[in-house]
Amino acid sequence: MVQVLINGSMTALVGNSYSHVDNNTINFPNIPPGEYVLREIQAPSGYTKIRDTRLQIGEDGRLTLLDADQALVSVETGQGDTLVMVAKNLRTFNFQIKKVDSANETTLLDNARFSIYKTDVNWTKGDTALAQGVTSAGIYQINLEHGYYILKEEQAPSGYLLNQKEYRFQINHDGSILLHNPDATVSLARADSNRVVVFTMKNTRTTSQFKLAKRSYRDSAQRLEATFELKESGNAQATAVVKRTTTTGAEVLFDNLPVGKTYILKETVAPDGYQKIEKEIHIDIGADGAITIQDGGDLVSLDNTDSHLIIVKNLRKGEYPKTGGIGIIPYIALGGVMMLVALAVELRRKNII
Repeated sequence: MVQVLINGSMTALVGNSYSHVDNNTINFPNIPPGEYVLREIQAPSGYTKIRDTRLQIGEDGRLTLLDADQALVSVETGQGDTLVMVAKNLRTFNFQIKKVDSANETTLLDNARFSIYKTDVNWTKGDTALAQGVTSAGIYQINLEHGYYILKEEQAPSGYLLNQKEYRFQINHDGSILLHNPDATVSLARADSNRVVVFTMKNTRTTSQFKLAKRSYRDSAQRLEATFELKESGNAQATAVVKRTTTTGAEVLFDNLPVGKTYILKETVAPDGYQKIEKEIHIDIGADGAITIQDGGDLVSLDNTDSHLIIVKNLRKGEYPKTGGIGIIPYIALGGVMMLVALAVELRRKNII
């Protein structure tokens, strides 16, 4: 839908304010010579509006473009007294905001809320956002036309720091893009063949988590039932979190753990028929949320494929760990030597008497 305005007063031309589209053609009959502005009020669905086009119809019947988007608007030769102007609409861009974890970009973040502002070339924006949205499955998407925009994160995903920076970017007719104030936390990819533009933003954790699985030392597929407590190291006021593993179902989860701290994991109740792990296990959670086990030994380790899954193994009663492939042989040998020494001392004592 378009509107023809008399340029001098920018008022609608009487009788020709709006026209209907027929076979992609809009007819404006009986327009006298003068200067006019053609304004698109509503673009076709999925397409962007063309900016105002200022034109002149001369006394000689010639149509001249005085101010127009030359890439989209042109004049063609008509028949008789018909003047022909061709206006091309561009498809909108599918603009996607992708939220990821700064330490693991395959982790998509939900419930981040954004505002998008349309601006002029000087980055002047109004008080009202063009759009607001929340990420779902790590993505928020909206159709945008080419132009200048400001993107602002209003609410961070739970457990992550808010990015308070306003990002200025532009999308050009051809899908090329420009991020005017980039940093290490964001990236902007030009439109692909489907006119999809992706703005990726990384967030840093304020908390982290890990899962805990209890297994048999000899059979890692065998789940065991045990009770653990987790407490922040060096904080006498910290409350211990108690969790119990089961022989079925998912691993237990210790979550909402502030990053940059050390925690102490302790087994309080061992599985039936198994030895309790007596020593305390120190677990570091880095500023990036990464998990490191300080002193797990042969019984406590991180899973090979999941860096946030801790595997705790128990020995059966009377069972000993295999260390370096020789197991308890050195201890048996040492015990035998000590017994022989004791026997020799006793025999010598008897001979002396």
